[in-house]
Amino acid sequence: TLHTRAGALGHYADHLVPVATPDGIIKVRARGVLLATGVIEQPAVFHNNDRPGVMLASGAQRLLHRFGVAACRRAIMVVANGEGYAAALDLHAAGIEIAAIADMGTPESQIPAARLLAAGIPVHRDHAIHAAHGESAVEAATLAPVDANGHCDLARAHRVPCDGIFMSVGWAPAGQLLYQAGGRLRHDDTLAMPVPEAWPDTVVPAGRLNGVFELDR
Repeated sequence: TLHTRAGALGHYADHLVPVATPDGIIKVRARGVLLATGVIEQPAVFHNNDRPGVMLASGAQRLLHRFGVAACRRAIMVVANGEGYAAALDLHAAGIEIAAIADMGTPESQIPAARLLAAGIPVHRDHAIHAAHGESAVEAATLAPVDANGHCDLARAHRVPCDGIFMSVGWAPAGQLLYQAGGRLRHDDTLAMPVPEAWPDTVVPAGRLNGVFELDR
């Protein structure tokens, strides 16, 4: 049975999983539960990161592909993983100008250098956004080199005009149901995020919740 527009409210004793639907709450008591709840994209922290126009890269992609809305005309991306680059190329292909990518430390193997060069997207390695500028909305951002301790070198900072800032710097598992089921998570240094370490025999984490980002794995 498929319930659309539904969400699990919790995982309780004896596999009681209340499911909220538009028609009310269904009490499901399952023999086993497969958790494929995914991950939540994390924001970058910088001055004025609450200005309208600052959003997660996944949010900008959702606006574009679900609703046909471009979040801005000229964006700066701040990334720390290969998916940030994929988002930049996706938004560029839709007509959003990517004025610059501030890379906080993505492994070289995850950077599609040839595609970025072909698209004319400038990349600033080991850079971060120090501040967003604009009163009621984003008008520019200050980019600055970052040292090994995470400190911005403001002497070499420069300002880039834009009307949007998109962030893709890491993920956190949507592990609430796994925790409620009695599972535990540990930090994975390779993925730079928590992944499941232990769980009950009748509960199985899968997909991105389990640290798997590729369809063929």
